[in-house]
Amino acid sequence: MARAVADIRAGLLEKAVVSRKVPLPAEPRVDFSETYLAGRRANTPARSYLMDLGGYRAAGFSPETVLEVGEDGRVSTQPLAGTRARGADPVENARRSAELLADPKEIHEHAVSVRLALEEMEAVCRLGSLAVEEFMAVRAARCSTWPRG
Repeated sequence: MARAVADIRAGLLEKAVVSRKVPLPAEPRVDFSETYLAGRRANTPARSYLMDLGGYRAAGFSPETVLEVGEDGRVSTQPLAGTRARGADPVENARRSAELLADPKEIHEHAVSVRLALEEMEAVCRLGSLAVEEFMAVRAARCSTWPRG
């Protein structure tokens, strides 16, 4: 984390997604496929992954879509910044939404994510065809169509 902060301050990075390696005990062995399926049942991600690359195994979930292409050829992306748990209480959900919209760190992170997404899409989209149609919209996670077993 300290290196990521130093690299941002030095201008080498604009943002970083920090993750961590979690050592697991040899026994009982983790069933990554079952772990992934349990995660899918408990989450409503727009995308998820299960991978094994040379012994490095991982499973993850994200509400963010990197790129979507519609049947009409329209390209879209949904860069996200900041999340808050949602519950059954609409008043608490509204408070958490307002908190996201007022937090300078979340606003900056979202602005950087949107700008970077625009720069990446410029490489593949027709000149002058890009537009930001939403900015700082708070949304509930999408429902998954994954079968709930």
